[in-house]
Amino acid sequence: MANRGNRDPLQKIARNWRIDCPNTGGPQRTSRPAETNRKDRAMTHVTNISNPATSPSLTPSLPTTAFAPHVDPSVEVRTAVERVQADVDAVLDADLLTVSIDVMGGVMQVLAAWSSLPSLFDAMERNKDIDVASIRKLRDYALALSSRQSDYARVLAPSPLAPQLAQRGVEMRTRALTDLEALVAHGLLDAALVTPFGGNTGYKKVAQDLLGISNLVHASWPKLQGRTLLTLEDMDAAATLSTAILESAAIRDRSPSAAAEITRARDKTYTLFIRTYDEARRAVRFLRWKEDDADQILPSLYASRGNRKRASEDADAEDVIAPAIEASVAAPSVAPALSSLIGAPAPASTPRI
Repeated sequence: MANRGNRDPLQKIARNWRIDCPNTGGPQRTSRPAETNRKDRAMTHVTNISNPATSPSLTPSLPTTAFAPHVDPSVEVRTAVERVQADVDAVLDADLLTVSIDVMGGVMQVLAAWSSLPSLFDAMERNKDIDVASIRKLRDYALALSSRQSDYARVLAPSPLAPQLAQRGVEMRTRALTDLEALVAHGLLDAALVTPFGGNTGYKKVAQDLLGISNLVHASWPKLQGRTLLTLEDMDAAATLSTAILESAAIRDRSPSAAAEITRARDKTYTLFIRTYDEARRAVRFLRWKEDDADQILPSLYASRGNRKRASEDADAEDVIAPAIEASVAAPSVAPALSSLIGAPAPASTPRI
């Protein structure tokens, strides 16, 4: 049974407030094939044990993954962030690059291509002009960037649920204020306690009003009970909706300085990632000069951009020196193309000699 604690919190909010929310990739149930009879199951079990090579239970067909086998991807990402934190901190603010690619698409491209690089490390080590130590960390840089980009998107991009929840909040606030104003007219509440509510329909103001109204009614309940259509259950629902609005808008406990720090951490990691990938591409172009397949092994990260001229200029700008060697490096296995996600590889350019 799936762990309830691992479900997407936004899905939970959507269910509670009956709001349509696209599936965010939570655990899905799949139907089992019809069971065979007991004899057939027993024979299948015997066959699998006698021939483990063909046993689906012993050698399952697993999808290709960018993560190490038997390792929780979330744990591996956190570990990668910790491993490269010192390198990220060493990047100077003055050297930060402007984000100019689809960050998550670039991460996916690097993870897909990573399996092609280790076979070239020994050849890279023999060239003192190649920063092999950094290239060996490229996968960790990619995982760390995926984490930082997720933090950045969560903080700066409100959830799609926020507008819908806020609208619910405005409607609930309007109904409650109608009752509160009637109580003020009958002298059961001080007008000064109700005046601050209403007006602005921003996420934060609506959430604040809902919580304030809930607290006011709870505090005044002894003299309001039996004299209003409001109920304590309604006020509890208002407080819950207030929290849901703040969570979905990703603004609770957030400040401009916190957002700036998260952006800065993302930009530093991005800069390190781009520089290292460029270094890896230069190294592969050097080692695979005769084969002319460097762009198949490590395609340009700019290939998916609409401005193809810019992508070509980026490729031309790479400092590549034709190797004066006779022996050719064995071709690594080329990772599957991700053209549907990141576009076709950039056209090969003529290196400078």
